[in-house]
Amino acid sequence: MNQRLTVFLSSNVLILTLLTGIVTGFPRFGAWVKIGMQPAIAQVSARQEANFQSIGSTQQAVWKVNDSNARLNYQEAERLLNQLTTLIFIVGSFLGLIISLLLDRAIRDNHRIRVATQELERLANLDGLTQIANRRCFEAHLQQEWARAVREKNSLTLILCDVDHFRLYNETYGHQAGDDCLRQLALVLDRTAKRPGDLAARYGGEEFAIILPNTNTSGGIVVAYSIQESVAHLQLPQTGAGRKVEISLSIGVATVVPSQEISPATLTELSDRALYTAKERGRNQIVCLEPNLGLGDRSELG
Repeated sequence: MNQRLTVFLSSNVLILTLLTGIVTGFPRFGAWVKIGMQPAIAQVSARQEANFQSIGSTQQAVWKVNDSNARLNYQEAERLLNQLTTLIFIVGSFLGLIISLLLDRAIRDNHRIRVATQELERLANLDGLTQIANRRCFEAHLQQEWARAVREKNSLTLILCDVDHFRLYNETYGHQAGDDCLRQLALVLDRTAKRPGDLAARYGGEEFAIILPNTNTSGGIVVAYSIQESVAHLQLPQTGAGRKVEISLSIGVATVVPSQEISPATLTELSDRALYTAKERGRNQIVCLEPNLGLGDRSELG
């Protein structure tokens, strides 16, 4: 057994030497490999760190670029917003100015239209010659005061006047003098109608009318005598063409208490009858008619 082992060892001494060398040299080889690889590893680590630093620097640069871009975008948006605000302000101011001008023009046009309408209405209610209320205005005012008297149960007086011998006066002194006479008479009547509800009107031709709200018969007669006295003091031509023509008024006065059973035409009819009676009596007279118990009963004053 020992001999065989000796022979095996002697014959395989080379193999054993190699194995021994491998066994004893492997740690050294490992150390050498480790030592030899350390610079490479260190170089790789440095390169990775450099790469990491490069990536970090790049990321920071990207962030900086993004931040710069964001700031530029914000500034650009702010600039655009300011421009838009300024534009809106300018456009709004311009539109406000235009609207203000249009409104001012509309207001002025409306005022002119209203003034023109009032003037047309005034002219439509005025007699062109005498410049007092015409027949149209008289009728409307009589309806208005009649309705008021019905509500308040007050009396309403109507005076009708007719110029005596006016045709003869016109023929004697001419139409211009006749027109002037009518204007002066109208002025007297208009000054007599002093209260807010009173109205003096040209009834037609040489006839005039005065509406006296809330006036009884006595009050109407007082007004009638005042008119006659004022006419007597007018400075009108009294002579011409070899003859004398005096201007005077025949006056009819009527008073009623309006109600739903009668109409304004009743008052007009009474006053017209009183005027006709005054003319029949010789002119320059005052006659008053009023219903006492009914339309058939009338009292007269001349």
